[in-house]
Amino acid sequence: GFAWTIGRPILKLRGFILALASLALQLILAHAARELEFTGQALGVSGIPKFRVLGWSIESDLAYYLIVWLIVFGFAFVGLNIERTGVGRALKAVGTSETVAASLGVDISRAKLQMFVISAAMASVSGSLTVHYLRLMEPTVFDFHFSLNIITAVVVGGLASVWGGITGAVLFVGVREGLRALGYPHLDTLLMALASVVMLIALPNGIAGAVAARFRRLTRRWSRPDESAPATQ
Repeated sequence: GFAWTIGRPILKLRGFILALASLALQLILAHAARELEFTGQALGVSGIPKFRVLGWSIESDLAYYLIVWLIVFGFAFVGLNIERTGVGRALKAVGTSETVAASLGVDISRAKLQMFVISAAMASVSGSLTVHYLRLMEPTVFDFHFSLNIITAVVVGGLASVWGGITGAVLFVGVREGLRALGYPHLDTLLMALASVVMLIALPNGIAGAVAARFRRLTRRWSRPDESAPATQ
């Protein structure tokens, strides 16, 4: 309900204005969380219990790891199926050109709002898992830096692919943990920012988009008949 309420006015914006409005809303909510009493203000809320499923409490990191990947692949399955629906085709048309999509009868506002609400539901599940894992909820957990990390991971992985976000997240976490092990934990943002610039110039569709394009070219090449083979009578 909250996502639908804020999505209706915000999604009337376009392009970078929409991105800026989304980030501004995130800053407003983070500031409100630091000021309101029921959110614990700057100290947040501590003592949150471990995540429980049907009465089973997830205690070990390995169990959390498996649960998270199960949810990730579940979300990917949902996203891949949405691509094959009318909503998915409408969103592809909107992504290509909103003017053309509108001329074809696509309700742009409705299509965007539907995906905004679905995305918010997925984000709420992810956020809940994070809070239960940390057993702490405070404004700095999901701050502006966190949002920039997500945007960077999506750009590097690929904006136009369901697998792009997963690829970018895996790469981002791998780089961050690798630098932490080497003793350079503060270089992760710099390296990922440079990677984003390189991707936007060299691979606009990200890693997943480049891999998918390469796979399609190879598939077409393999599916062509061998012109050098002698014709059968």
